[in-house]
Amino acid sequence: MTGRRSGELPSLREVLPDARFGEYHERELDASLEVAGRAVRSITLREVRVAAPLMAVRLMPALLAGHGTVRMDRDEPLFVVMSRGYFEQVGISPYGYVLVSIGQPQKILGGERHRVGLIDSFTEFSDPGFCKIVTDLRARERGGRTVVSTETLITCTDDTTRRAFGRYWFGIRPFSGLIRRSMLAAVHRRTSG
Repeated sequence: MTGRRSGELPSLREVLPDARFGEYHERELDASLEVAGRAVRSITLREVRVAAPLMAVRLMPALLAGHGTVRMDRDEPLFVVMSRGYFEQVGISPYGYVLVSIGQPQKILGGERHRVGLIDSFTEFSDPGFCKIVTDLRARERGGRTVVSTETLITCTDDTTRRAFGRYWFGIRPFSGLIRRSMLAAVHRRTSG
């Protein structure tokens, strides 16, 4: 992954060029890039009002089956909570972050996860039965305005997993979009208050 300035976050298409599923949301802000960047990195789970209840519903089958626990501190930055759970940080800057995950979210109990460690491990991973997910939240300038955006891209390592994930994505995507729009609203509230 070359061609970026030092400290600049990679584009998600650069990290996952063969994505088959995804979504993108953005919002213009009346704030400087620096203020927006601080808000992106500091919004909490509590501020993303729909996130904790929807995450709890999704994790309930695994928790009821005795498959571990999840610590969701509502007052920690959202990306820290996400990094402690299903995702790993592979990029952070003053203006945002990029998180990745290799797992089996389409399985009711959450399935297996594969730890990434380095971005190259993520891009090269190809074991069958897994989904590769990359997501971000970032602020940037566009046409003299500050824009905050969140994107999520997903690819699967084989056709059987892609079909299973497609069914899962059909049901979960509206809720995923709701969480992401709530993230943007939380950044907006932080920057306009």
